Amino acid sequence: MSDLSDILQIAVDHCRPDGTVVIRLVVSLDAAGASRLVHVVASSEPTGGGDLALHVEAVESLDSAGIRALFHAEALVRVNGGRLVLVSPSRGVQLGLEEAAVERHFEVESETAGPATADVHFGLEGGPMEL
Repeated sequence: MSDLSDILQIAVDHCRPDGTVVIRLVVSLDAAGASRLVHVVASSEPTGGGDLALHVEAVESLDSAGIRALFHAEALVRVNGGRLVLVSPSRGVQLGLEEAAVERHFEVESETAGPATADVHFGLEGGPMEL
């Protein structure tokens, strides 16, 4: 049985100077968090070729639902001419991608430039919350 500490935490930063939307994920990207990630990506509106940087260094594990969510998020970004980048994947994310044989599909960066200046955190209900 899962407790609240296992639920995916998402923080969105819309203030990168180059137009990149930064989303930071914490805990596990699994079935419980996959739909939340897609919802947040869709509502973050990376438009006009804007890129999406998913910081996944604090994601402990990635299952098949999480991988599907990454593909869906990528499709949402690409339809507007942008690109999805996984930033600093944790060992759990790397293993999940390798086990699914999709580790070469996603663009990966070790870090991104630009300060995080305005975070919006999404809680259990998918709405903004204070951390």
